[in-house]
Amino acid sequence: MNQKKVPFKSYTIMNNSLINHFNCSDVYRLFVLSLTTDRELKTDTTLDQLADFVGEKVSNYKGGKASKAFTEKLRECNEIDVKTEDGISFKNGNRVTRNIYTFKEPVPTMYRRISKTLIDLEISIKLKGYIIKLFSVSEPHSYTISKSINELEKLLKMGKSTIKKYNEELISLGLLQTTDNG
Repeated sequence: MNQKKVPFKSYTIMNNSLINHFNCSDVYRLFVLSLTTDRELKTDTTLDQLADFVGEKVSNYKGGKASKAFTEKLRECNEIDVKTEDGISFKNGNRVTRNIYTFKEPVPTMYRRISKTLIDLEISIKLKGYIIKLFSVSEPHSYTISKSINELEKLLKMGKSTIKKYNEELISLGLLQTTDNG
């Protein structure tokens, strides 16, 4: 990814309740989108720009027969206010319609501060999103997770086999380790 063109803050804050509404890929997309917000937690980043920042095709943000469009998922979660505004393009002066995304204020003790360095990891966006999900269930002010696989299944809204698979991948990459008590 070309870091020069990315208008990111050095970190972002995400509410745990927001993280738990989405699958791993969408959680990572939200993380990248939240890195582009201003002090009022607003951004007008387009889906084309977001797809470019994440490093994927914009078609991943459009709905299909079995899934909803990314913007529609954001509207439904009630954690992000999505407003549509008309404006003028800076490029060519044409009329354009843009979505303005406003994230809810952080809830004390119920959010995670996440560094933009997560972007630099050479792993899939699913694994990056899973790391963010793990952050959301870690002990306050630490990276320790003292939950069983059964508890993680309920908290993360993921299947046990997927959790085990992702944990094994992160362990093999040296990004996760088990402690003496599991």
